[in-house]
Amino acid sequence: MYGFFSPQGSHLSKDEMRIFKAYYCRVCYCLQNVGGQTARFFTTYDMALFSIVLHLTQKYKRPVYFRCQKIGSSVMRHFSDDNLGKRLAYMSIIVFGEKIRDDEIDGNKAHAAFMNLLYKKTVADARSHEPQIAEYARKGSSDIDRLQNESATLDVVLSRYGKMITDMFSCVAELSEKAAFALSALAIWTFYMDMLADYDSDYRKKAYNGFYKEGVSHISERFDEDYVYFLKVNREIASMLRSAVEGLRNSSEEWSVLNKLTEAALSSAARYSVMTGKKKRRMKREYLCKFAMNRLSGSLQ
Repeated sequence: MYGFFSPQGSHLSKDEMRIFKAYYCRVCYCLQNVGGQTARFFTTYDMALFSIVLHLTQKYKRPVYFRCQKIGSSVMRHFSDDNLGKRLAYMSIIVFGEKIRDDEIDGNKAHAAFMNLLYKKTVADARSHEPQIAEYARKGSSDIDRLQNESATLDVVLSRYGKMITDMFSCVAELSEKAAFALSALAIWTFYMDMLADYDSDYRKKAYNGFYKEGVSHISERFDEDYVYFLKVNREIASMLRSAVEGLRNSSEEWSVLNKLTEAALSSAARYSVMTGKKKRRMKREYLCKFAMNRLSGSLQ
């Protein structure tokens, strides 16, 4: 369970949380159906939001909510004919496969080798089932690698990632302008947050990061040195995401879930990313304790 659009702190009502879990769990169950139990590792909060955007713009039927079935098969069978869910599952695997490939390119060969040992066949199967999505993903990631090597500006790299994601989703549904804008904005936000969160490790590995500055090895120090720039970038990306979500506004519970989750991400995620390591570790411990207690009580999927 990971991703930048976490339901934690989003103030979802009980009914809204069930709706979010319906979209989130559907991808999880479909991942098990198409890739086996270990493929459920690829389930992300972010894909659940992408799925909600499709619902808002394509009028797909809301998936059924089930309590989490971690190992059994009875619930899995309910999703055996869920073609949309399966395509979202394959897309999740394909994107993860590109991240493994990116690790290889960046020189993190040990990690990539371990991931390939576990998931090489799963990724290959997903690519064979969704060749057009796989082609868009490979072309997009290759273009991003090229832009990074050419030291392209941050906005250019982010824009290309947003296009890659919308291209992939165009294989699943005919996207309206509003849908494409929303999917791109969500994707850009996740890539932006990923760079903030990975700044320290990227600096150590000499990997590309859009906020890199020679001699500044920690994101908190980088923020302190040029906070005006960070605030400008954050304001522009946040404004784009809010505009995209507002463009989908209707009276549905899905829109309320989407709006609350994006607002929670915008208000907390960037602040977390520029924290010092000590504060991050404390917050992470607090979150893990809450997660463990909720897991034990059965209140959190």
